Amino acid sequence: MPMSRRSCVVSWECCETPLDDRFVDRIRKRWNEWHSGQRKAGKQHLIKEGCRLAQNLGTLGDAQADLEKCETRFNELEGQLRQTSELEACRLDLDRQLREQSSEFRKCQDERERSQARIAARKLAEERYSNAVKEKTAALEEHRQRTEAAQRLVEARDAVLPAKRSADSLEQIVLALEGKQAQRKTSLSERRDEQRVSQQRANRVTAKLRAMDDIEKLSLARSTLQRAQGIAQAVAAIRTVPGSESCA
Repeated sequence: MPMSRRSCVVSWECCETPLDDRFVDRIRKRWNEWHSGQRKAGKQHLIKEGCRLAQNLGTLGDAQADLEKCETRFNELEGQLRQTSELEACRLDLDRQLREQSSEFRKCQDERERSQARIAARKLAEERYSNAVKEKTAALEEHRQRTEAAQRLVEARDAVLPAKRSADSLEQIVLALEGKQAQRKTSLSERRDEQRVSQQRANRVTAKLRAMDDIEKLSLARSTLQRAQGIAQAVAAIRTVPGSESCA
């Protein structure tokens, strides 16, 4: 346990030596340099202004204040360093996220380009499909028209056959009438020659009557012949129509 100054002085006075006296004198001298007033135990002694102790204490106080400032600054710098490390870690994480987002963005761009290519291909396919539908509709319409034309051609052919048969029959009738007319002309000439002398008047009347009858028959035969020739021409015209022979 430390001893008080009083006890130390008493102990020193009890065992005084020349060396101790010098030491005590030096202590008293130093105490008088540093402090003012009487030395009493338990009393707060004031330090003299301008002494080395006061200067040292002031220097110590300044040093402590500087130390406190330095510690505060150090704490601030330490906090800033921690923040810097945290910010660096945050920056690294943000860089990582940026790389990931950049990679994802590139993937999205690639997918967008592929989607645009698929959309363009789909539009092209739709256009081709629309054109194909139009071509199919046109082809069906053309096929329908051709079918109708073929049906009309078949109907015309079916109508031509009876007309052709009728024309053949009329031609035969005309030929027969022409033969009969020629025979009648020959017979009439012979009869005229035979009865010219003896029955001129009767022959004239008879000839006139027969001539009138022949004229009527000839007119009828001519009309029949003209109709037959018209039918024959119509048949010939039908035969000259392209495709009628193949249909026949």
